[in-house]
Amino acid sequence: MDEDDDDLSGLLGQLRQNNTFTNKAMKSNENFNLPKEQLEEFILNTSGRLVQDSLDMIDIVKERVAGAAEPDDVASLSELFKASTSTIEALNKILIQDKKAMTTMTVKQMDIEAKKEIAQQESEGRFLASREEMMKQLVKDAKIIDVTEEKDL
Repeated sequence: MDEDDDDLSGLLGQLRQNNTFTNKAMKSNENFNLPKEQLEEFILNTSGRLVQDSLDMIDIVKERVAGAAEPDDVASLSELFKASTSTIEALNKILIQDKKAMTTMTVKQMDIEAKKEIAQQESEGRFLASREEMMKQLVKDAKIIDVTEEKDL
């Protein structure tokens, strides 16, 4: 009878632990608040953690499949690969989109700088051409004045 009591106590203890864990999980879901500003960081961190956990599980299931290949284990391994691959693809798309946006911004900034430089050179060129034209006009319209000095003796 003592053995049955021990088993029953152990089972009750496990149920209490499970109930505590379930209550804790439900409470954490109720209080979850994600500001828009932190959305990108949250997605990247949780996706990264998900991929890492999936890769760890893939290693565990691969060892299990290698030891005794059962259909359920092979299906589990396949689903883990599929989930990990799709998550990595999503992260890759985010990375590519971010790099593309940075490249676009850099090219746009370079374009603006080039246009500023061209505009500055054109305005300087106009001033130089105006000066040259003015000097040519002055020389062309100039009258020669003969200045002779007479000395009074």
